[in-house]
Amino acid sequence: MKNLHGIKHLTLLFLIMFIFVIACSHTPEYSQKALTINIAHLNDTHSHLESDRDVVMMKFDGTDTMVSLGGFPRLKTALDKMRSGSENFMLLHAGDAVQGTLYFTLFDGDADIEFLNLLGIDAMTFGNHEFDKGQGFIEKFVNKITFPITSANIDFRLIPLTAQKVQPYVIKNYNGERVAIIGVTTENTPIVSNPGANIKFNDVKVSVAKKIDELKSKGINKFIVISHIGYDEDIKLAQSVSGIDVIVGGHSHTLLGDQNSFNFFGIKPQGEYPTVIKNPDGKDVLIVQAWRWGGVIGLLKVEFDEAGDIKGYSGNPVFVMGTKFIQDKKEIQPDSERYKKILQIINDSKIAGIFDEDVAAKKLIQPYKEQLDILMKTVIAEAKEDLIGGLNSGPGSLIADSMTWKTGAQIALMNRGGVRSNIYSGMVSIGTVMEVLPFNNTLFVIEISGSAIKTALEEGIDFQLSYNASNPLYPYVSGMKYSVNKASLKGERISDIMVKNPEGNYEPINMQKTYKLVTNSYIALQGGDGYASLRDFTGYKYDTGLIDYEVFIEYLKYLKSIFNPTEERIIVKELLGKRFYFKFKKAA
Repeated sequence: MKNLHGIKHLTLLFLIMFIFVIACSHTPEYSQKALTINIAHLNDTHSHLESDRDVVMMKFDGTDTMVSLGGFPRLKTALDKMRSGSENFMLLHAGDAVQGTLYFTLFDGDADIEFLNLLGIDAMTFGNHEFDKGQGFIEKFVNKITFPITSANIDFRLIPLTAQKVQPYVIKNYNGERVAIIGVTTENTPIVSNPGANIKFNDVKVSVAKKIDELKSKGINKFIVISHIGYDEDIKLAQSVSGIDVIVGGHSHTLLGDQNSFNFFGIKPQGEYPTVIKNPDGKDVLIVQAWRWGGVIGLLKVEFDEAGDIKGYSGNPVFVMGTKFIQDKKEIQPDSERYKKILQIINDSKIAGIFDEDVAAKKLIQPYKEQLDILMKTVIAEAKEDLIGGLNSGPGSLIADSMTWKTGAQIALMNRGGVRSNIYSGMVSIGTVMEVLPFNNTLFVIEISGSAIKTALEEGIDFQLSYNASNPLYPYVSGMKYSVNKASLKGERISDIMVKNPEGNYEPINMQKTYKLVTNSYIALQGGDGYASLRDFTGYKYDTGLIDYEVFIEYLKYLKSIFNPTEERIIVKELLGKRFYFKFKKAA
């Protein structure tokens, strides 16, 4: 009986130990309930801290209207309002917070960091431009920000202190329901930026799949990816990796939304908001992006069921507008009927709002603005003669040259209307450049055939003739020459297109060959000045994130002294034999 009693005691002891081991090794159970979250998101804010320097051409009642968008004091107001009216609210930033305005040039990211910290960001991932100044800047950035930054595909192990601060994912808890946020950055960063040898970029898809499997083993079934890989790559990621519910994207500066809503403002979105893609299991993945520069806040409501699957969603981008509107070069007065009509259009649109600047944030930015105004007076080059805008004279050709010089593209196309001022002999300041290029367009590189280039030129000329037949503003080019005869039939006005080869010699364009063309975002995104084919182009089209005026400043510093170009890149055949050159004196 003693032995039997001992066996029972031993069996009971083993049973207790077994239960203890199972209890210790088993993942704790979390409630699996339905959950609704509201995701506000930004991307590619690119040091655009104040809205007064960021103007966009929209249409109100069919009239071209200059509107200021974004600015961190306005973003603060808009986000506070969204946050106060939403349950389970999160704010995400999909990278490229820095690089793009003189605020970054002058303050080395410190101003960006201060204003990012104001917004109440729940998680951010890196953009490629965060690495432009190398390892030292990254170390400063992650040490000064006060919110989580996540990356699943960047290996910081050779920088231990940074590796401790950058987590592969962030977990948010809403009433017991956990949501995982996984960050990833384009693997091309070492090619397009300057991360240095100690920072490695791993495969995005493999990294995301690995982290989802890891987090599923911990009982998490709701996954958001913050990605800085571009809209097209987001679609491929959604199609390739199971488990992702939402992708909050950046890098490609993609404007998503309903075309009917966007018609209010004469802007064409590049896809639906959200874009819905099926994953390998046939489940929905929602892809969103919020354009660039903080001009838009994306706002997405997502409803999850008990299994963590999406059962409903809604949302749209919100244009964050200032209070000033300019038509026909005149500011519309707030007490006018025209202003009231604009307000009505904005309210009816449901995708835009006018937001006052947050008082504290506005006060905070003032010392930075004052230092920036001093920088605007900085001399960067000397004009040895007046550069007056004309067929083959003025700043336009130099601007086109700066575009090919910076990007390495073979050809540049610059719309004449984008050059807003002349440069007169004497010292050229940063402020002068800002007057010449006031629209803050980014540079796009497009891989395009010779025949498509001719089509684009024909479109541009046709638009100019329909707009101002007596004095069409032919586009500036670099790396290319062409002839134009406005008396010819539509589609046959451009001839004798010559392209500069790597040896620096001009040769006839090859209609079947693919060329690298650089142009600005006004043309590439909006089809401005009639370039619809470049707007609608579906091949390789990459937003470099480089601002046109910053590139021109860099180019003028490189040149030191500037003159009118000596190349005759545009030949108007009707003027052969009777060329006219006009030179105007600078106003006293």
